[in-house]
Amino acid sequence: MNKTLALIQKDRVWLTIAACTGAVACTVLLFELRFENVFVLPGYGLVEGLWLLLPLLAALLAGFQVAREHLSRTSEYVRQRAITPQHLYWSQTVAAVTVLLSWPVVAVALLWLRELVFGFGAAGADARGWGILAAGTSLGLATHALTLFVLTLPLAWVGRVALGILTAIALLALQSVLVSFEPPWLVFALLHGGLALALWMVARVNSCTPHDPDRPLPRSLLLVAAPLVAVCAALFGAIVTSSWEASSLQRLQMQRPWIVEIAPDQLALVRPVRAGVQEILDEGLAPTGRLASGRSLGNETLAPRPAEPRFDPFDVRSVYHWQRNQTLWIRGGVRNVELTPWGSVRIIDRLESGRSAWALERPGSGRFSKRAFLREARRFSIDQELLFLIDPESPGIWRIDAETPPVLVPLPLPGGERPVKVCSANLGVNPTHTAGNDWVDVVVGEQHAWQLTIDGWQPVESSRVLQPFTLTLHDADPFQPDVEVLSSGGQRLRHRYTLATGKEMFLAGLTCVGAVLRPLPLALFAATQDYDDIGRSLPHETRWLFDPLLGGGFAWLLAPSALLCLLLATLARRELRQRGASHARANSWAAVILVGGVFGALVVSLIETRRAWRAPARSAPLPVVIRAA
Repeated sequence: MNKTLALIQKDRVWLTIAACTGAVACTVLLFELRFENVFVLPGYGLVEGLWLLLPLLAALLAGFQVAREHLSRTSEYVRQRAITPQHLYWSQTVAAVTVLLSWPVVAVALLWLRELVFGFGAAGADARGWGILAAGTSLGLATHALTLFVLTLPLAWVGRVALGILTAIALLALQSVLVSFEPPWLVFALLHGGLALALWMVARVNSCTPHDPDRPLPRSLLLVAAPLVAVCAALFGAIVTSSWEASSLQRLQMQRPWIVEIAPDQLALVRPVRAGVQEILDEGLAPTGRLASGRSLGNETLAPRPAEPRFDPFDVRSVYHWQRNQTLWIRGGVRNVELTPWGSVRIIDRLESGRSAWALERPGSGRFSKRAFLREARRFSIDQELLFLIDPESPGIWRIDAETPPVLVPLPLPGGERPVKVCSANLGVNPTHTAGNDWVDVVVGEQHAWQLTIDGWQPVESSRVLQPFTLTLHDADPFQPDVEVLSSGGQRLRHRYTLATGKEMFLAGLTCVGAVLRPLPLALFAATQDYDDIGRSLPHETRWLFDPLLGGGFAWLLAPSALLCLLLATLARRELRQRGASHARANSWAAVILVGGVFGALVVSLIETRRAWRAPARSAPLPVVIRAA
C-alpha cells in the first residue's frame, strides 16, 4: 500500500469524526441563518457566525492533530515503515486541511439542496455570499496553520500560549483595519491563504527537526520568530495602550462638569447630583446652591474632548448598516431595499409565490455615495409604505414605493435647493409642546426647511425646526480643552477645562503612562498625525493606530517612551550575553524589544528563559579501581 494511504488509513477514525463534527456544526449554523441571509441578503450575521465557528473548529483540529502525534506511537510507526518526518507531517496536514475544507462544502451543498427542493431556487442569489464563505474558510485555514505553528514551537507551554495569543490578536487587529475599508472578499481569502501557507512551512521545520524545549531557540527558527514577535508585540501593545488611554480619558471626562440646557435657550455648567438632577456651577466651577434638571448635549459630556458625534446622516461614519438596509411591506410579502457598497440599489421581493431581484443605478451618474441612506416614510409623518433615498454627497432625494418593477422617483427640493441635513421639527399646534407625535423629520435646504408630504414639498417655519447643539473646539487640548457650545436659540457658552482636582490629575497621569508604553514605531507614527483630523477622516476601527496625546500636542512623551525602550533593550542584551548567548541572538532580541517595547520584552522573557541557558549538571567521574588478579 502507498505510504500516504497507509497513514490516512491509520488515522481514518479521527479524520471521520472530525469531518462529521465540523460538517454538522456548519450545517446547523447555515440552516439557522437560512438561505436568504447567506446568499440573497448576506449580512453581518453570516460574517460573525462563520468567522467565529470555523476558526474555533480549525484550532481544535490542529490541537488534536499535534496531540494525537504525541500520544500515539507515531515515531515507532514511522521507523518501522521507513517514512520520513516530512512525509508524515504533510500527510497529516493535508488530510486535516481536506477535512476542514469539507465542512463548508457539505453545509453549502445541503443548504442549496434544501432551497432547490423546498424553496425558491437560486432567484436573487448574490455573489457576496460566496465571497464571505471563501473569506471565512480561508480564515479557518489560517487559524489551523497558526495553531499548528504555535504548538510545534520548541518552547515551554507558557511561551507557546503567549505567542499564540499575541499572534492571533495581531491578526485580528490587521483584519479589523482591513474590514473598515470594505475591500473585496477575495482580498481576505488571499491574505489568509498566504499566511496559512507560510505558517505551514515554518511548522514543518519545527515538527521535523528534533528540539529540546528546555534549550534555547534554534538559530534557524530565530530568523522567523524574532520578526514575528516584533510585529505582533507592536500591534498588541498599540491595542492595549489605546484602550488604556481611552478608558482613562473617559473617566476624566466623567469627573468634569457638563454643559446642559437648564431652560429654553439657557446653557449652564452643571455637575450631576442624582439621576436627572444637576447642581448649577458658576464660571469658577463653584457650586451656586441651585438645582436644575435639563437636557444634556445629547447625553454626551464635553471634556476632555467630544465623543463620537450623534447621528448625522450627512456624516459617513454615522450611516450604519440598518440605515442602508430597509424593509417595505408589500402585497403578498415584503420588499428589502439595500444600498450596496458599490453604489447601486438592490431590491429583493420575497413573496409567497417566489422571489425576485432588481438592481437600480443612480440616474445620471450611475453610483450613489457611501453617505447615502434610506429613510422610512413614517419618519416624515406619511402613513404609507414608502422609502426615501437621500444622497447628500451628490445631492438628490428619491422615492421608492411598492410598484413592480420598482423605480426611483426623483423628488428635488423646490427652487433647486441643495439638501443640507435632516432635522426634527415640531409641527403641532403649540411649538413648545414636546409630545412625540408632533415631531417629524424635515429636510433642511440651503435657505428653507421642507416637509415631505404625499402632495410634495411643504415649507416649514425655521422656528419649528429643532436645530441641534453646535460644539466648537477652540483648543483641542486632551486635558484642558477650550469648548464653546451654541444652543438652538443662539446662546453661547464658552469654557476652558482644567485639571482642577487631584483625581483629575491622577487620571491625566494614567493617560500619559499609556502613551509612554505605546510601542516606539507606532508612537512615532502617531506623533506625526493630528488625532482630531484623523478621527474625522478615517473609520472608527482604525483609531487604535493613533494616539490622542502624541497626536494632540504631547509629542514630548516620545522622549520617555524611547528611553524606556532603549533601557529595556540594553538590559535584555546584557542579560542574554551573560547567559552565554551570541552577539547575533542578543542583538536580535534587543531589536525586538525596541520595536515592541514593554510587550516585546515580556514575550522575550518567556522565550529566552533562565532554564534554557542553565548549564547542564556535570557529575564527577567515578574513580577507577584496579585490583590485582
